Amino acid sequence: MAAEKARRLLQQFRAFISSIDFYTFAFPPQCISCESQLFDEDLAIADRHDDSVSRKVLHSQNWCLRCLDQARAPMEERCPTCGAIVAIHASYKGRCRLCYASKFHFSQAVCINNYGGLMQELVIRMKGRKDECLAMQLGTLLGHEMERLDLIDQIDVMAPVPTHWMKKFRNGFQASELICQRASRTTGIPHVGALMKSTRLTQKQGMLSDLQRLENAKGAFALNPFFAENIKGKTVALVDDVMTSGATANQCAKALKRAGAANVVVAVVARGAKGQ
Repeated sequence: MAAEKARRLLQQFRAFISSIDFYTFAFPPQCISCESQLFDEDLAIADRHDDSVSRKVLHSQNWCLRCLDQARAPMEERCPTCGAIVAIHASYKGRCRLCYASKFHFSQAVCINNYGGLMQELVIRMKGRKDECLAMQLGTLLGHEMERLDLIDQIDVMAPVPTHWMKKFRNGFQASELICQRASRTTGIPHVGALMKSTRLTQKQGMLSDLQRLENAKGAFALNPFFAENIKGKTVALVDDVMTSGATANQCAKALKRAGAANVVVAVVARGAKGQ
């Protein structure tokens, strides 16, 4: 009798052990932003979220609901042209106050959020620490944002905004490439990392005025001729971490259109602008 009871207890213990995910037990998942531990209650909250994409993000990525809501912008406050998060743009015929006078070679830009608040903290952390894990998480979130905005079926190929080889050698960390790779993996859109190239060394855009940015980026980018056939008649998504004036993205889009691309869309983690 005692032996039978011991056998049943042993079976129950083995079943309990086999049901435990020891990796999760030893290293419980944390929010990529606030670094708080994620528990089963968080997944239960995610299941009640109205947005199916949000449910997918909360289940598969390391975000808590509070940080995810802070990181992403409301759907209804986006400029349909430059992607900036603004409350009013209808009076400018599909443009916002930040882009109504701009001449873009791309048809649309999208972002996760404006460069400010939590998003600014995450971008600074990503660049300052050269945090590849965070870059990949933001790339995945950007891919889900493209899904939320119904862009996936409109795009044929995606590529990162190129960096000059000297900057690559000096920095050793290419946020735009990591972000693009993960956005491609999330959306299923083919990714061509070397689609474009930087033809000359440019100054850091963040230190320049809008006019200086235009001159700095002018003629600094070109299509890699090896991939010319990949874009003819296609819609290309250019991926970067931050877009401010749009000068860099605009010059890249101009080169792509000149080489035969039918359309260019810009997808960035954050949209920055003076006076936003």
